[in-house]
Amino acid sequence: MNTYHNILFNESNLMGKHESQKQWKQASVIDMYFTNRNYYIGSFYVHHRQGEKLADFLVTDSHFYALIGNELIRYKWAPNVMKQFSIE
Repeated sequence: MNTYHNILFNESNLMGKHESQKQWKQASVIDMYFTNRNYYIGSFYVHHRQGEKLADFLVTDSHFYALIGNELIRYKWAPNVMKQFSIE
């Protein structure tokens, strides 16, 4: 779990009602919430690599860094996610 610019990033431990069992087994789900408004923003998947699951993650203005096995993977935020960082 991490917070960044009043946004909580939480690895979900519950499968959503619209998620498939297959997808749930192949990826970790990260939920995003505004901490100052108790508001759900959305979720995204971080796919497992070579059978390894997400071990830890770090959030910056421009990227999401995922530690999976012995790899550090960098994902670039989509503009609509980056826009959320500027909402107070």
